Amino acid sequence: MADPPLTPPRPLTSLRDTPPHVSPFRARIARTPQAPIVPFSTELASRPYPAGDYLIVRGIPITNDVDNSAVHQIGKITRAIRANDPDRFAGCRIVTSLAPKAHYASCVYIRLHSDCAPTDDNPEPRVDWLELYADGIRLAEPTWEVAWAPQADKDKRMWLRIADVFDIKEGEAQEKDADKLKKNDPDERKKKREGNQKVIDALRKVLDDAGRPTVDGYRLGDSAQAVIVLAYPAHVDAFLRSKTVTIGARTHTVSAVRQIEVERPFEIAVRGFASFPESRARQVCDGWFASFRRPDGTTLLAETRAGEDVDERDYMFYTMADWATTELVLGAKSCESFIKATAAFHLQPPQLLYNVNSAAAWKTRDAATAIDEGAKKIDSGLASIARRMEVLERQAQSRHDATEARMGLLETTLTTAVASIGNIVGRVEELGRGFYLGQQHTHLTIDLLRIDNDMTMARRTIAHPIDDDDKAEAIAECKRLKIARTDVQAKLDALRGNTNGLIVAPARPDHRSSPAPAAYFDPDSRPIQ
Repeated sequence: MADPPLTPPRPLTSLRDTPPHVSPFRARIARTPQAPIVPFSTELASRPYPAGDYLIVRGIPITNDVDNSAVHQIGKITRAIRANDPDRFAGCRIVTSLAPKAHYASCVYIRLHSDCAPTDDNPEPRVDWLELYADGIRLAEPTWEVAWAPQADKDKRMWLRIADVFDIKEGEAQEKDADKLKKNDPDERKKKREGNQKVIDALRKVLDDAGRPTVDGYRLGDSAQAVIVLAYPAHVDAFLRSKTVTIGARTHTVSAVRQIEVERPFEIAVRGFASFPESRARQVCDGWFASFRRPDGTTLLAETRAGEDVDERDYMFYTMADWATTELVLGAKSCESFIKATAAFHLQPPQLLYNVNSAAAWKTRDAATAIDEGAKKIDSGLASIARRMEVLERQAQSRHDATEARMGLLETTLTTAVASIGNIVGRVEELGRGFYLGQQHTHLTIDLLRIDNDMTMARRTIAHPIDDDDKAEAIAECKRLKIARTDVQAKLDALRGNTNGLIVAPARPDHRSSPAPAAYFDPDSRPIQ
């Protein structure tokens, strides 16, 4: 059979008629003038970046009027500030925006436009414009709070920590709840979230009714503390001064959430002073910062301040005269020099306070406090482990006792079952033996009845013979049957008196077909009883 003719394969896509003046692909080109791009440099990528060069305005009244939002209110003031001194703000453009989080509706960020970014000809960030705007906003709205952004996309200034809000279970109850959550049961997690939210909503309602508007709240991890975000800084300060808040019939301790406020642009933080209360460490650190000087010998260190709050006692803060000097201080070579100069005190290298606040975790305590708290956590963990071991030991002992009880019950049950089975086996054997004895008795009785029947027939023949031979044969048959009857009767009597052994009856002979011996007449013969 011949192979079918080959057909050319079909194209993946149908051919389209393209006009000759239209290209199937047109390369993209820039529609606006483009500045030359600087080639990538590792040195450029590793240089310190002027982070935190923008303002945050807190406590702006929250309204439902879209045309009078926080951004619109800031825009009106900044436009008025610019109109009062247009020459000083020549070339200045700013961008205002709400904070990224929804509960920061009363906070607005003010940034310089990208057109005002530093250039090679003018590398200094124009934070002086932002300082002028900050002064103007403070004059226009004294109740608002204007500060440098403390950290990236977050502000804890209006967070209020309230203690002992949630009930914390201890011991086995706490461990059971932790085990339930570890199983990633969505129902348990949903139930926990809903319970926490109910408490937060009730707490916020109390504060809102008291004239302290709130914008958000949440539980602080699995602790008993809650964090409530208030709308205005003045209300936060009032609570911090009183140090307590009354919710219903209970009085709770309140405190601020840790965050170091940035007072000057590009403020530098150095950590590690809490372990050295004497002034020697500070003198060495101040001298190192003051060693950065101008050609005329004047220092480039503009301002020095120590942390006033308890959480800030581990820090010293330094402000240099300009960003160029700040960048030099934060450089890798300067950090190496700082580590060598302060090696005796183990101070951490300088970094922007903005980056310190933005870090995932930071501590403001001395080594002794940290070790003490760590030891307490270890003790708490060991105590929790000991409690769990005791619980496990009690559970194991309980299970052991229950197992022993079950084994004893099982042993008793087995003993009873074995005895019952033995009784059943004995009864079955007894029934089988009785059944067999009854069967033997029945067979022997039937044989006896047959013999009696045959003897009756023989006697009739003797009484009325046909001839002499018939009579003689009947006499012989009667004798033989008498012997057989005696034997069967003996066996039957033995079977009636024997209950321990079995007597097997012989095969029953066919009396009709058995050969007859020599017959004789016994006139004294009587019917066998």
